[in-house]
Amino acid sequence: RAKEVGIRKVTGALRSQLIWQFITEAVVIALLALLLGAAFMNIIKNTIHINWINWDVENHFVLWSIYLVFTLFAGFVAGIFPAWILSGFKPAKVLKGIAGPASFGKLNLRKTLVIIQLVVSICYMLFMGHMYSQFKYMATENENFNRKNIYNITMNGGNDRLLVNELLKNKNVEQVGATSILFGSNAAEYAVKANKDDENTRVYYVAADSQFVNNMKLKIVAGTNLPVSNIDSASSFIMVNEKTVNNFHLGTAQEAVGKTLILNNSAEIRIAGVVKDFCYSNYQFEVQPLIMQYNPAQFQVLSVKTKNVGSEIAFKAEMERIWKQRYPHEAMVASWYEKDMYDRYFPKEDMKFMFLLAGIIFVITLMGLFGMVTYSTEKRIKEIGVRRGMGASITQIVKLLSWSYLKLLIIAGIIALPASYFSGVMFQKLFIFHGNMNYLLLMLFFIGICVITIGTICLQAMRSASVNPIKSLRTE
Repeated sequence: RAKEVGIRKVTGALRSQLIWQFITEAVVIALLALLLGAAFMNIIKNTIHINWINWDVENHFVLWSIYLVFTLFAGFVAGIFPAWILSGFKPAKVLKGIAGPASFGKLNLRKTLVIIQLVVSICYMLFMGHMYSQFKYMATENENFNRKNIYNITMNGGNDRLLVNELLKNKNVEQVGATSILFGSNAAEYAVKANKDDENTRVYYVAADSQFVNNMKLKIVAGTNLPVSNIDSASSFIMVNEKTVNNFHLGTAQEAVGKTLILNNSAEIRIAGVVKDFCYSNYQFEVQPLIMQYNPAQFQVLSVKTKNVGSEIAFKAEMERIWKQRYPHEAMVASWYEKDMYDRYFPKEDMKFMFLLAGIIFVITLMGLFGMVTYSTEKRIKEIGVRRGMGASITQIVKLLSWSYLKLLIIAGIIALPASYFSGVMFQKLFIFHGNMNYLLLMLFFIGICVITIGTICLQAMRSASVNPIKSLRTE
């Protein structure tokens, strides 16, 4: 718009008038963006449901006043710099063609800004890949304890052996275990010590039977499983994890078998077996001491190990029929363990929101890059016309216009990939239990970013290269 500024100045426009003209244009664009943003926000509000976001406000007038003030401020800041530069052009130089778009900003500054935008976008997108991989691992891994083919039925408390016997008659049921609480939840805390004179130590406690231990496929490193029992009182035998053995200085896992601990300053319990440490509660924290004891008075959940169930709906109907025989006036509360764990550990709505933010950042980067490519090709419109007139093909022109920006993408990739890898390593360190880094997913993300970016560059370059050279050379 350099010539427009020159003509306005020649016809008597003051510099302040030109500055306010460009600022006003920027503010109007910002107000239009506010309206468009409000429309998109309404769509987000109705499609993404996150517990920690509350859409209700006490005073809409105050909120929209803040939006409006911010929009006016953003438009003013966005318009002041180009307004100041453009309004400072000398009319004589502009109309003679001496001053023009080439004088606006240094080339290195523009390239640096493009690289920074690309690096930020790539790093953020790849970090989303790290988060997705970790949450997916926690939601689907089956190494710490088994969650596949397990159907959990909530009980009213106690050990209902009649219900268990009826369940075992079903052809799709392999075995039925009982527990006070499912792994993946917060267990009860008991006071435990090795000797009467020792201080109590906090230990997590789970009431369970041997079938539940088998259902969870816990690895026994020493001793045996919990003794099979049909009595209604608590057993004097327990199973502990390796962390309990280490914390109470019981020696090796084999040496710990047969030793006793004191539970809640009263009951003396003997170690029957030791299981390998596993994540029974939170993937982010270290494993804490755990005790498992046969204690039917605290059983709250039946863990039904199933065979290959053909129809989950039909299986649920069969379980409800058996439940109604025992409890005709109570509704059965049950669910598949694998699905419960997936719903708990994989934040679908949060990830949708995070990927939405990633998409917004990437779109802003593409828009900036698109603007830079457009600006560059506009400056070289006559050069393109001359080259086309001398016989250069569209492909050659596209390569010429695109290469300088493709180099910026390569530089951004060289910076962003190591930074993304480092951020992924640091993110994994937040979790004691984590999976391997998903390099395939990260490469797919990076390739997708590159393809879209290269496509944006080449598309604009192709549009400029396809212009009739006669029109290009006739523009002046």
